[in-house]
Amino acid sequence: FMRLIVKYHRYFGVAALLALGLHFYIQSTYVYLSTSGILAGSLLLTQFALGVYGAYVNKKRKGFWFIAHRTISVLLLIAILNHVLF
Repeated sequence: FMRLIVKYHRYFGVAALLALGLHFYIQSTYVYLSTSGILAGSLLLTQFALGVYGAYVNKKRKGFWFIAHRTISVLLLIAILNHVLF
């Protein structure tokens, strides 16, 4: 399972960013924006930016960016669960 995730996680990140854009558009147009959603979306954007940085600028799997990328993934999961549940 992890080999599949690692191999295609770049595409999952792009799909998550596109889903975020669509979700933000629908929420801001028809309903309302929530604080927990803005937090989760901000973390997703930060995660995406770190992923792009790691893929195209600093291609080494070492250093602060990689630790931050992994840490934000856990924080993002918590933020999304908080957003969905509450």
